[in-house]
Amino acid sequence: MIRRRLGALVLTLVLGLAGGAVAAVATPAPAQAGTLVCGNRYFLRAASTNTYISVDPGTGLVYADITWKGWWQQFRVCRETSWDKRHFVLKSEAASAGFGADSFLRPVANDFAVFPHTLENYDIFMWDGGNPYWGLVHASTGRYLSVSSPLSVYPGPANLGWGQALYRES
Repeated sequence: MIRRRLGALVLTLVLGLAGGAVAAVATPAPAQAGTLVCGNRYFLRAASTNTYISVDPGTGLVYADITWKGWWQQFRVCRETSWDKRHFVLKSEAASAGFGADSFLRPVANDFAVFPHTLENYDIFMWDGGNPYWGLVHASTGRYLSVSSPLSVYPGPANLGWGQALYRES
């Protein structure tokens, strides 16, 4: 517990001193699901709550109150071969099977959701940071996926702090 809090303090200080902000960048042209190449599968665990980012099977809304890894907590990194290596979309294979079509993570109002839709620039993300903590940055807005409580996963600030820190687990 003390080690985790100390790590959070060091992360906050380092990011605060370094600026920790990622400016929104020009995003690549959108792809269609059939043209994507999917690779690594990750479980994303929020450092602030020690819970996994998960998809609600009924609504597709994203939350973080699960303490175990399962199919609904797994995301796959997909990209078009013409995109810069730092740009990708996150696909939930569980939601894709549940909804009957490819389903991708995207911000929706003040939340995140995973549902079938035509891909747009608004669906593209980037990683920021590095071991052990990562930030998931929405490429169009520069805002980080943030977790303030187990049920609150939302587009947060444009800088990486403790509420935006994720463990990226295989």
